[in-house]
Amino acid sequence: MNALLLIGLAIFFGTVTGKVFQRMKIPQVVGYILIGLVIGKSFLHLFEQPAIDSMMPLVNFTLGIIGFIIGAELKRSVFAKYGWSIYSVLLGEGLLTFVLVTTAVTLITQKLYLGLLFGAIASATDPASTISVLWEYRAKGPLTTTLTSVVALDDGLAIILYGFANVFAKALLTKESFSLLHSVGLPLFEICQALLLGFFVGLLVLKVAFRIKERELAMAVVTGAVAIVAGISLWLHLDLILSCMALGATIANVLPKKSEPLFKAFRENSA
Repeated sequence: MNALLLIGLAIFFGTVTGKVFQRMKIPQVVGYILIGLVIGKSFLHLFEQPAIDSMMPLVNFTLGIIGFIIGAELKRSVFAKYGWSIYSVLLGEGLLTFVLVTTAVTLITQKLYLGLLFGAIASATDPASTISVLWEYRAKGPLTTTLTSVVALDDGLAIILYGFANVFAKALLTKESFSLLHSVGLPLFEICQALLLGFFVGLLVLKVAFRIKERELAMAVVTGAVAIVAGISLWLHLDLILSCMALGATIANVLPKKSEPLFKAFRENSA
């Protein structure tokens, strides 16, 4: 089965199932997940691993668009107003989850390295599903603003926690010495690379896109920039969502008034 047919089936069945769940007062994303389980490797086997691999460019581009729109919410004014709430929730849900899952898995398995790895994985959130629910219900207000910012920043925290857990777990298994530089320094370096990539491409977009009067052409330029950032991130093994967030945040903070109609159009087309 070719990739184009698979994409068509996924869009068709996903949309239909999502609308059915929406009529049942259940978020559409639940329907997307359910139909994915049914037509995937778990049941009907319409989507085997080669087929899934062929669709990864589309998946990565979609994640890039989501990261870009989330980044648009990371404005200086938001952090000035809700900064304490954002940081406290971020550290609470990220670090507390890491500690609790690490402790529970370690007690059950009696293996600290497994606990650390599972704790780091558990601390990460899924921005796509969270933002999908917020867009579906057109949620607004302090809670939504705080939640969006936490989801965005959690990506960076998860990278740091996983870098620490990965190096420490490897040291436990191989009896090597633990290196603080490798556990924290390398993830921080990766985060900085992702942020700088999005920042510099964002500056380039500001020079080009906002000189174009036609909104459709401007959107095409920005969409191309998202694809470029996502592609470079994959090439350099960086977090593409984080890079695209930096792209969106750069545009939103440098030209907040001019960029708002553009981001509004992206949100409407992605909802």
